[in-house]
Amino acid sequence: MTIVCFQGHSYIRELLNSDSVVLDLGANKGGFAREIHEAIGCRVTCVEANPNLAAALDGKDWLVVRNLAVCGRSGELTFHVSTNLEASSIGRLVGFEYESEITVPAITLEQIIDSLGRERINVLKCDIEGAEIEAFAACPDKTLLRLDQINIEFHHWAEMGTTEEFAALKRRLADLGFYIINFNTKTDWDVLFVNSAKISRLAFEWTRLRHRLGNRWSRVLFHLNLNR
Repeated sequence: MTIVCFQGHSYIRELLNSDSVVLDLGANKGGFAREIHEAIGCRVTCVEANPNLAAALDGKDWLVVRNLAVCGRSGELTFHVSTNLEASSIGRLVGFEYESEITVPAITLEQIIDSLGRERINVLKCDIEGAEIEAFAACPDKTLLRLDQINIEFHHWAEMGTTEEFAALKRRLADLGFYIINFNTKTDWDVLFVNSAKISRLAFEWTRLRHRLGNRWSRVLFHLNLNR
């Protein structure tokens, strides 16, 4: 099996096809949605809290757009709009500037998954600028087990959540039967969780090993070319 990456979020390619149910939390300008659709031909449900970005995503027949903030509670909440569109968030990320505050509708992870009306969600991409810890903490085990592949971009580097909270979520998903690959151990920007109901341990470990060896050989070849 092979690893593919869409806008910095990695998945196992053989578990994806044109019928895959894809949920994109924190869609921003739709780069992830566009790349995965072009690669496998699937439909994508995009969830984006910033109303201006959500409005710009409309108009594509393969795309469903929901203007919502995913977190640990439903209702309404304050959303901080950053000068960097990739940093707009429920809580203010350290190292970024914010220009305004708006009120946006909020939904829990369980509610947005249930709203799709499908028993299984094949791909979940979660890049919600620090709300990932509370969103997953409030989500029941039975709902998480409906997910085949989860990719989370963690934000403890911006003081949104802690490494301890990330470790606790990682342990919880592992206890539920998810295999884990952290593609960026320094920042935890690209962490993949694969439901063991979809792949054997042997196949998963072989996939992870091939990916690591491939990266090492790529670095070796890169340095060899530099030294020519």
